Order: sequence, then structure tokens, then C-alpha cells
Amino acid sequence: MSNNVVERFSYTAGPAGGQRGVERALEILRVATERMLRLLGVPDIADVGSDQVRLGGLRG
Repeated sequence: MSNNVVERFSYTAGPAGGQRGVERALEILRVATERMLRLLGVPDIADVGSDQVRLGGLRG
């Protein structure tokens, strides 16, 4: 997970619940990432290839 995503999540979750809120938000991201990897059938995020990713419509 990129630091930018973690920072954005921290800024969003921090005011709502302090450190516990940030920890909970990161746990949600971890669980969602693990679920996504299982659905893709890959054991590790490093194994995700360009054929499994579609970036259309995303804005950074």
C-alpha cells in the first residue's frame, strides 16, 4: 500500500477516532486487500499483474 493512501486514510480517520480510528481504518484496508487478493487468486500483492488491474476512471 502506498504511503499516500495511508496518509489520506490517517487524515480522514484520525479526527473521527484518534489513533484507534486510524488503526481500525488500516485494519479495514488490510482485510479488504487480503480479500481482493484471494478473489484474484494471487498469494501476494506483488503477484498482481497488469492483466488483473483496470485503472479506467480513477483520478489521483
